[in-house]
Amino acid sequence: VFGTYFQLPIWIIYQSTFLNFEQIAFYASLSLIVEVLVQIPTGAFADIFGRRLSLALGNLFTALPMILIAFFPQPWVMIPFSIMWGLGKALSVGTDRPMIYETLQQAGQENRYQKILGNSTLYFQVSAALSILIGGYLYQVSPSLPYLASGFASLIGLFTAFLYIEPKRTDQFNAKQFIATNIAGFKEIFKNTYMSLLTVLFVII
Repeated sequence: VFGTYFQLPIWIIYQSTFLNFEQIAFYASLSLIVEVLVQIPTGAFADIFGRRLSLALGNLFTALPMILIAFFPQPWVMIPFSIMWGLGKALSVGTDRPMIYETLQQAGQENRYQKILGNSTLYFQVSAALSILIGGYLYQVSPSLPYLASGFASLIGLFTAFLYIEPKRTDQFNAKQFIATNIAGFKEIFKNTYMSLLTVLFVII
């Protein structure tokens, strides 16, 4: 369930119980690097295998690290945590909006897209604000509860994703198509010198 960030107000405090601040910054950067590097492959995955599956996997790979760090607040958890979190974010980001538009387009109701998108954004922001407030109180009950709550919310998102009716697609899976889509995406990034430098700089940082 997107917008539920119960761990957001306490994640630094929680991780500082078993990591120093340099390590916290390193693993946060690792998550971002993973998300950037797999952004194009996961986008191609969604185009070929379906946005519903991509959304479900995004929720799965978001839930697993939340539950893992809640039960095992130890340094060894952070590498799988960072990789799964980055992968989960990449699988989820940019999946829901195209799915909404394609559904409306198939029904001949594209004119409703902006209204539905606006409502969706509002619900997301309200959900995020409430979960951040609740997360602080959950932490006082038990430090791991905000992570467990976020993990549980993502598991709900995992199962509800399969309830979505995805628009019919005429294209079929093709391994060559998957590879070609990835190559085209990376070529597009590095075709522009400015974008190339910006991408490399972001990954390094």
